[in-house]
Amino acid sequence: MLSLMVLPGCAACYDPALEHPDGHGGGYNLTPLGCLIYGPWKPPYQGKNITIRCKDSVLVSYGEDFTALEKALVFELERNGTVRYWLDSTDESALLSSGKIIYKSSRPYKPDSPEKVPGQFTGGKWTVNYQDSSIDIEFQDPAFVLPPIRGKYADLGSDGLALQITKSYDTVIHLVRTTVSRIETTFYSHTWVYSFD
Repeated sequence: MLSLMVLPGCAACYDPALEHPDGHGGGYNLTPLGCLIYGPWKPPYQGKNITIRCKDSVLVSYGEDFTALEKALVFELERNGTVRYWLDSTDESALLSSGKIIYKSSRPYKPDSPEKVPGQFTGGKWTVNYQDSSIDIEFQDPAFVLPPIRGKYADLGSDGLALQITKSYDTVIHLVRTTVSRIETTFYSHTWVYSFD
């Protein structure tokens, strides 16, 4: 007697809000929501990039250093709209001089391990508008409040996030009134991807 057993495939176990079939039959790609909540985010570089543009020309581009707190901040966006965040720093003296408490997290993070990081704050919230790519992250734990992170994601993937804030203002260049844009770009990566400290 021959019996046929049907095993449910991946199509039965994936969450379409977080991933979708890649179209080639080989797997799944993360949706924007899936990318955002995939794991904790941390800036891999020492600062932001500032670009001043006039029309299609770059007038100047330069780096701007992070503060000690910005360098040490690690945050994780939760599906329910809350934010968990903590500090991960090797520069303890800079954080101590800022009067803030230091929490270290040197353990490797795994997306499927929900254990709480020691010294973690949970009083934050985040919202995203997928139509215009805007994101607003607020850190509101009464024990440790930080300035919000706001901007539009210019690049979003499973391993990186580039947030941009663009401000435009009028100025005069060569006796001609024109509009100049200041674009501030901050890069974030998941804590296990890479770091250039």
